[in-house]
Amino acid sequence: MDNVELGAELKRIRKDELGMTQLELVEKTGLEIKKLSRLECGYQIPDKDFLNSLDIIGYDTENLRRLVDDVKRRQHIIRRKHLAPATETLAKDIEQIKQIASNNNAILRELLKTLRQMQSSQSIAPAQADLFNQALQPMEF
Repeated sequence: MDNVELGAELKRIRKDELGMTQLELVEKTGLEIKKLSRLECGYQIPDKDFLNSLDIIGYDTENLRRLVDDVKRRQHIIRRKHLAPATETLAKDIEQIKQIASNNNAILRELLKTLRQMQSSQSIAPAQADLFNQALQPMEF
């Protein structure tokens, strides 16, 4: 979900679930009409004040808060993907992290090789082998 989809959801909630116009919602909550319009158009993400104002008029905002958090998380990920090393120091730090990760991967490969040898010689219990295999599975992000 992105800002525009979230805005459309806010508009749907206001119209279908609350049965209000923008003006009625503004009058009940004390929000600014301009802010409500920006939220529903997707130009702005709802803040705590907006969500709290919906709580005050009796709307359960738990699901809406999750949607807002999801949109914020996605925006953060998108911003991070477009970052590039801005300084020479940062570029060196990134290279060092890559080297450490590469060394860790080599150690894990050796550990897995040893584990498989122990399994084939049956010097490790099946339950322990399953535990090691689970621990050595690559993590997906």
